Amino acid sequence: MRRGLFISGTDTDVGKTYIACLIASALKTRFSRIGVMKPAESGCLDENGLLMPRDALRLKEAAGCPLPLDVICPYRLPLPLAPAEAARRAGTTIDVAHIERCCRSICESSDAVLIEGAGGLLVPLSGRYLFADLVKDLGFPLLIVARAGLGTVNHSLLTIEAARSRGIEVLGVVMNESTPPPKNDPSCAGNAKLLGCLSAVPVWGPVPFQQEDTWSHEDRRIRSILDPILRVAFA
Repeated sequence: MRRGLFISGTDTDVGKTYIACLIASALKTRFSRIGVMKPAESGCLDENGLLMPRDALRLKEAAGCPLPLDVICPYRLPLPLAPAEAARRAGTTIDVAHIERCCRSICESSDAVLIEGAGGLLVPLSGRYLFADLVKDLGFPLLIVARAGLGTVNHSLLTIEAARSRGIEVLGVVMNESTPPPKNDPSCAGNAKLLGCLSAVPVWGPVPFQQEDTWSHEDRRIRSILDPILRVAFA
């Protein structure tokens, strides 16, 4: 399925879910059925005996996806650790084949699909099987979410190199102000241009910091970033 995108990050807490929700919300103006997936989510809170995956629920809401949560997020884990380790400590085995079956089910019932990883590309999903392996096996192009400030060039180039070495198509990098931009960071103004020159992939952003998680793709600044991503990924 070509109309799909795997969203990973250069690190944890860079705003992957926020960017994925923005894209999912914008896709609803183009397609009637938006499928979303978070293959494994750790750090889930117990609510009345059920582990609730906050990120997966945000994706489901933003996309208006009617599919069951067990398909959208087949593995929900309590400890805030890499999924492989969180599953080991919970006495659970993550079956990659089951994730692939869920993904196929989502693809079959959707016009466009967004899949969000956990942490960075080299985070272990099951044993020695990394999220990078899942991206490669599913065959979706990769969108990397990166911080806007100091250090992002190194983290982004490392992620791009890791993806390319595995034969993963890198669609581009979107920079995100996941926290209020520091006033004393002179790198913010030129990071996107520098990264684009060094990596030879499109670099979009930065997406401006939002205090509220509104997923509003109508903001003119955000639309100027989202529109080219949608054109490239979902033409």
